[in-house]
Amino acid sequence: MDALFQEEWSEPIPRPKASPEINKSDEASHPYDIWDDSAARISAVSPGNRTLITTESGIQWERLAATTEKSVNFMEIVYEPGTESLELGALATHHGYEYAYCLEGEVEVVIGDLMLTLSKDHSIGFDSSIPHKFRNIGSVRFRGIWFTHWCDGPRNWKLIK
Repeated sequence: MDALFQEEWSEPIPRPKASPEINKSDEASHPYDIWDDSAARISAVSPGNRTLITTESGIQWERLAATTEKSVNFMEIVYEPGTESLELGALATHHGYEYAYCLEGEVEVVIGDLMLTLSKDHSIGFDSSIPHKFRNIGSVRFRGIWFTHWCDGPRNWKLIK
């Protein structure tokens, strides 16, 4: 292992500190409420507590981490067979970068003039200002992990037909 890597990761992880003012009347509050502000930098989300958005076309975006960082999204995305990110022929462009990893199935990816198929264990990263769209061309659902950085959300997407 790289010595620099070992040095960086050998630092002790700061532990949350309990507040000395805690009393029995505070039992109903969430246990993380007694931690210092480092708890706001940690996100552990169980499967039953994730935010799920289903688009009109049936695409599912499930948030895998709930952090206060507004410029980052970490999601599982599901495309059922035949679904696509935009109406036929349209491409989207917006600020940011996208990174994707395919867990199962396959999805056709169009980025600018490039068309490729993202299939199991393959990944891609691209500048979201390049016109793009996704479509499940297979007979099984596509599941992938998406990480977006500096994306400003669908309200600021520009559609290109």
